[in-house]
Amino acid sequence: WDTIKEFVLGCAISYFNDFLKRRFFLTKVSQMSPGSGDVNVWPVQQQKQLFSLLGDVKSMIGVELTSSCLMIPNKTVSGIKFPTEIDFRSCQVCRRENCPSRNALFDEHLWNLAQNTDG
Repeated sequence: WDTIKEFVLGCAISYFNDFLKRRFFLTKVSQMSPGSGDVNVWPVQQQKQLFSLLGDVKSMIGVELTSSCLMIPNKTVSGIKFPTEIDFRSCQVCRRENCPSRNALFDEHLWNLAQNTDG
């Protein structure tokens, strides 16, 4: 079941990305989620603030946030999507080498930029 859920989630993400590109005439779309990248890039605890921006997510779409900031049902994703001119993946600002979801190499330069809040 887990594999099927991951496949369906991947299809939904791909469909949504294609929709955004067509609707807003974008060439590239990137995303970030609370908990993606190193812990101090976007802490998973900020999932609470993200959910608060959206209102009553549970009654709107049936997604619930646990006290540890995990989402129910599992295989649910949240975050922000944004247009970009370069390829960006949150894995580029994550030092976890053995992550099973890694889809890009760590980029020391980008990680240093993410750590420096002064720009």
